[in-house]
Amino acid sequence: MPEFKKNLFINIGIAGGAVILFSIGIIVYGSNISTNSEEIIAARKEVSNWATSVQSYSAVRSQYTGKAKEYSEIIKKIIPVKDELINLRKDFQFLASSEKLEMSFSFSGEQGTNAPQLGSVGINLGVQGDLETVGKFLKKLEDFRYLMGVESLIFDNREEKSSASIHGRVFFRK
Repeated sequence: MPEFKKNLFINIGIAGGAVILFSIGIIVYGSNISTNSEEIIAARKEVSNWATSVQSYSAVRSQYTGKAKEYSEIIKKIIPVKDELINLRKDFQFLASSEKLEMSFSFSGEQGTNAPQLGSVGINLGVQGDLETVGKFLKKLEDFRYLMGVESLIFDNREEKSSASIHGRVFFRK
């Protein structure tokens, strides 16, 4: 029987050692799994944040593209290319004659602007007529087809005739 006890204790010792080694392995691998799962959770959050950012960027980009296209079309309508300014005198003459005004017009040279794609040409414009028609003409200039900057406006109201002298510039696309 002593041989039996000895074998029993050896088997119990081996089984106990295996259980202890198995327990140590579970603890070590468990902590590794815990660390890795925390890293996976953090990576998932980061991927989720990136996905949200990409979706937001995509939405903003599509809105910007749509608005930019709309604004580009508006700019093309009100800011002509330089070659289209050849009709500028005729367009001012048409506007003045619609109010039965006498008109004088001259260019005063091309001027630089701070905008890289924008240029301007200086103009001197004078109109004469009665007070009401000169006022209507100036009002129509607000909705004129060209984008204008008025640098000076001299208005002279006399009993028989009123006049307005405008010095400014008309913008064009380069």
